[in-house]
Amino acid sequence: MIRVIAVMLAVVMIAAVFSPPVSAQVITGGLKTGVNFAGLRGEKTGSGFTKRRTGVSAGCFITFNFNETYAIQPELYYTMKGMRQKVEEVFESTIMVDYLEVPVLIVYSSETKDNVKFSFFTGPTFAYNQKSITKISPVEGKKEEKDLDTKVFDYGLTFGMDISIDAHYFKVILESRYTRGLTVINKDWSNNPGGEYFEVRNSVFSFLIGFAL
Repeated sequence: MIRVIAVMLAVVMIAAVFSPPVSAQVITGGLKTGVNFAGLRGEKTGSGFTKRRTGVSAGCFITFNFNETYAIQPELYYTMKGMRQKVEEVFESTIMVDYLEVPVLIVYSSETKDNVKFSFFTGPTFAYNQKSITKISPVEGKKEEKDLDTKVFDYGLTFGMDISIDAHYFKVILESRYTRGLTVINKDWSNNPGGEYFEVRNSVFSFLIGFAL
């Protein structure tokens, strides 16, 4: 947790250093929440790993607007990742890998027309693991819950787009994004019933709604 806070502070400091003077820009902020459709990429992820885990993503953001077109936007989310697995007549399992995640986005925005603005963004993400478990439900026998030996830190790349609607006192945001993990997150998941696992990375589609002041 201390490292996550330190990363967030560093992001804000870097953004402040490379931003224009405060008098020449507008700093805004807001909240977002929505749904994740998460999966895992990698070799030997088991033949049953064909379904995505549905989870929640929620957090806040600060936008440093250089002008009406370009901005830097650091964010902080609690985000649920992982994967669901189903092997017919054998078992079902859900891998639950949750993170505190800090995306640092470069934002390009179109001109506002009829109170509507389109934006496109991309940038790196840095994540700190909060939970790593697998819940196993065999067809016969009792349910099990096991800890997964997962790396503490993950990093990746996020890109997406949003629509911002000016509601006079605040702006409503509708957003879609994809986050591709670049880190091999697992250490040893060989005790998982689907088989041997290695070189597993996160892959998440997110659909968010939020507001900005």
